[in-house]
Formats: sequence, structure tokens, C-alpha cells
Amino acid sequence: MKKLLAMLTILSLLLTLPALAQSGGTGDVLDALGSDVYRATYDALLAGEVVKKGSKGDAARGVQQTLADFGQDIAVDGNVGPKSIAALNAVQAAFGLEETEELDAGGYAALLPRLLIATDPDGAEALLVPGMEQGEFDYARACAYVAQGKFASAKHWFEQSQYGDWEARAEACVQPWPKNGVLYKNPEVKGSNTELVVQFFTDSDTAMLVKIYTEDGEALARTMFIGGTGKSTVSLPAGRYIIKDGTGKNWYGEEESFGDEGSYEIMTFDDEGQQVVELQKNYRSTITVNVQEENPDADYVGSDEENWRDF
Repeated sequence: MKKLLAMLTILSLLLTLPALAQSGGTGDVLDALGSDVYRATYDALLAGEVVKKGSKGDAARGVQQTLADFGQDIAVDGNVGPKSIAALNAVQAAFGLEETEELDAGGYAALLPRLLIATDPDGAEALLVPGMEQGEFDYARACAYVAQGKFASAKHWFEQSQYGDWEARAEACVQPWPKNGVLYKNPEVKGSNTELVVQFFTDSDTAMLVKIYTEDGEALARTMFIGGTGKSTVSLPAGRYIIKDGTGKNWYGEEESFGDEGSYEIMTFDDEGQQVVELQKNYRSTITVNVQEENPDADYVGSDEENWRDF
């Protein structure tokens, strides 16, 4: 039954959203998107260009820009390679579209209303919902979040939609835990003359994501993942940092970590709630979370609650 529902959902989406490409519908969507890049790309494809692996030029760059605006991490250089095709397929798969090795005008027109949903959901709802069910729109909105790697938001909108195979798609939003260790290193925060070790004591079904920000809170320097009881070590330049941690059971990817199901906090490092800690050159600092026994030689680490959207 789930397979049948999935097929019916894909068919419905294919029939409804691309129908906007007919009778001037694509023009309305392009107007709503408001970028000359999309219009020029569509016109080039209408004139007969097909973007595929090896394509170069303005149309190729326009397709890459479109995929980047869906949230895909690719270069926009006008030179289509395997990563660009993989990004195209990722977007197509997120919406239940047929995965293709090339993109013509019809395929691009099918992406445009979905791009509007991804970039301006309120504007897209006003334009598209009169021609489709609300639940179908909410389902497409969830698909847009999947394309962006925002799986907690996607799960919310699949559940909101109650449409088609929403239960299976919502369940699939829970991602496998990554391996313990460093997930992200900011190349702009260079250096490795100090180390931070985070030890986490917890149940086997609970994980932690640690985020290390520069002192001003503007730049994310490093992230570390620890699944269950374990530890992770990261090297970074000596300096002053803000350290945040989130814990939870269901993992929704680096973009949204544990979603609104998780618990999030900013670590504090003195009795006055100081949120900045100095990591000294040529030292290894260790933070132990959920301590089982008190250590008289260790400094106490407190915390302030953090909203997961600000984490």
C-alpha cells in the first residue's frame, strides 16, 4: 500500500505543479521569482539548448544557480560536471520527479514552481494553492525542505500535509547518525595549536552535537558529533570561544540537528554565567558532560538554555 501511495503522490505532483507551465503559468512563476537569471535560462532552454554533463555557458550557469538556490552545495561556474548532475538528481528525487542526466525547457519549467515553494513559501502558497489542494502544497513544501537538507522542517510539513505517502516520507526524514568526530571545520578559522576534548556520558540512543563559535558568536569554527557514551577531539587555534551543545535521539542532519525534539544549551564557565571560554595555546582542555562522579580538580561547567532555531 505504501508503494502505491508513493506512486499516486508522485503522479499528482507531476500533474499539478508542471501544469503551471501551460497557459502562461510559467510566466507567473517567473514573475513571482523575480530573477532575470531564471527567465534567461528558461528562454535559452526554450530556444533549444539542453543542459547536461559537459555543458558550458550562460544556460549551464543559470541551471547551476537554480540548483544552488534550492540549497544544493555546488559551484556556479557555467561548467556542468558530475556534481551539478548529482545536485539536479537530488532536487528531482526530493520532489518525486524522474531523475535525468540532462535538463530541457520542460524539465526546467517543472523545477520553477518548486523553487518558488523553496524560496518564498508564502508567495508560492498565494499563487499555487488556488489550483491544488492545501495538503498537496504542504507536501510539496516538505519536499522543498528535503532538497535543502532541512529534515526536521520537512518532517513537520509532511505531517501537516496528511497527503499521499506522508507517513513514510516523514519517517524517512530521520537520518542515520554520523560517525563520532569532527563534522565541520571552518576554513577561515585556521590553526591547530590547542585541542578541545568533549566527553559525553549518556544512554546508547542519545547523541550530542557540539558547536564551537568564535568569541563574537558570528563564525561557526568547528562542530563535533558524539553518539552515545564517547568522546571527540578537535584542534583549533588558541583563542576565546562560545560552545553550544544539543542533545537528542532523532538526527535530522547538520542543518537542523535534533529539531525541536532536542535540548539545546550554551555552556557557561563561571558562577556569573560567562559564556566565553579561553582555550590556551599548546593545551588540551576537556569538557565532560553528564558527569557521573564529581572531580575536585575540575572546573564546573554550567549552561543557559538555547532555542534550537538559534543553535
